[in-house]
Amino acid sequence: MEKSRRYSKQRQLIMEAVLSSKSHPTADEIYHQLKPEHPELSLGTVYRNLNLLAEMGVIDRMGSPYPSERFDGRRDPHLHMVCTRCGQVMDVEMPPEEIEGFLNGVQAQTDHHLEQVTITLFGLCEECQREKQQTQN
Repeated sequence: MEKSRRYSKQRQLIMEAVLSSKSHPTADEIYHQLKPEHPELSLGTVYRNLNLLAEMGVIDRMGSPYPSERFDGRRDPHLHMVCTRCGQVMDVEMPPEEIEGFLNGVQAQTDHHLEQVTITLFGLCEECQREKQQTQN
């Protein structure tokens, strides 16, 4: 096995942090979460390992349209909602058959074979809706 893909304790910690998170963390967030208990950890190590884990297919790299690259431990088909006010990223739960039906419809209308799909919805989260309503009243 090539050196970069060998097991490492730091990679394991980083992977577990992403897989256990529901917040779609950035590399900085993972770094700040792990650093207090692992002072030897560097931000560069976090970035390298997140990118390697994404290349290996263990986690997903969520690039644009997010201000910072985020990572997602969920590998099943699902949607994301981004709050346009606070920037929070949340999973949107839909029955898998509805997502598959949508994707099958897209494939049926095109000559493309879908290899990766990212569906992102933008709007206000519940908290920001409440805050906006309070400021308007």
